[in-house]
Amino acid sequence: MTRFSFLVFRFSFCFLLLSCTASDLSPLPNDWIPEEGREYHEIVLSTPKGNPLTMMVEIADEPREQAQGLMHRTDITPGTGMLFVFERERRLSFWMRNVPMSLDILFFDAQGNYVDAFTMLPCDPQCQSYYPKANAQYALETREGFIEEFGVGEGWLLQLADW
Repeated sequence: MTRFSFLVFRFSFCFLLLSCTASDLSPLPNDWIPEEGREYHEIVLSTPKGNPLTMMVEIADEPREQAQGLMHRTDITPGTGMLFVFERERRLSFWMRNVPMSLDILFFDAQGNYVDAFTMLPCDPQCQSYYPKANAQYALETREGFIEEFGVGEGWLLQLADW
C-alpha cells in the first residue's frame, strides 16, 4: 500500500467513524445527573432512517405510577421523560391534571411502532383528553418541543429493552 493510499484509507475511516458517531441524536446533556430518588432507564428511539436517539426515562408500569405521571413537576431535562408501559395495546387517554408545563407525548404500539403524538397543554380548570388515533401500548411523555425538534412522526420506532 502506497503512502497516498494509506492516507486516503485513514481519512475515509476517520470520516466514517465521525459520521456514525454523529448519527446518535441523544438530546441528553453531557453533564446530566439523575435526580435523587428517581430511577432512570435507557431507551432508544429510531428515526425512519435508523438513526438512534437515546433517552433516559422513568418507567411507569404500575397503575399508581401511571396515575401520578409527571404531576407537579415544573421542569424536565432535555433527553429525559417518563415511559408509560401498559400490559397490552388499548385505547389510551392522557390529560394534564396538576401538570404546570406543556409536554410532548408519543404513542407506540406493542411492536414499538409510532402511532401518534401531541403537544399537551396545562389545564385549569377544564382538562382536555388526548387520544392517539389507534390503540397503543406505550406512551412517552417528554419535554415540549421534542416532536418538532426531532421531526417525530411516521416510521419512528421505540426499541424495547428488558428492564
